Amino acid sequence: MPPFLITFFVLMFSAWGVYSLGVWLGRSGGRFTPGHLWLMWGGFLAALAGVERMVRLAGGFHFSPHSSLGLLALLVMFLHLLWATALGRRHRRVNQPGFQRFNLASWLVSLLSFLSSMTLVMG
Repeated sequence: MPPFLITFFVLMFSAWGVYSLGVWLGRSGGRFTPGHLWLMWGGFLAALAGVERMVRLAGGFHFSPHSSLGLLALLVMFLHLLWATALGRRHRRVNQPGFQRFNLASWLVSLLSFLSSMTLVMG
């Protein structure tokens, strides 16, 4: 397997796994600790690095259903992180109904984007 694909796989699996771990630990504990937030931010930054790697490999950004889903996932993840960080800094519980729905939506969009990228790379 070419090194750039290995790097991509490591970044994207790390991104999704670490982000998921932060989301679900925070969700199950009822609040986001600094450790949960570090995991989520680390996953987001790994996703950005993986996307940058693939954009460079593709010779630039090209609009497609996959790239649109990826941009949506990054935007939703970023907004989720801002909200979770604000809640974490104020030491508020995350069981607010609106936040819990957005928390799950953010994770699902990141999952769909992850699966879409793996399907494209493997196919």
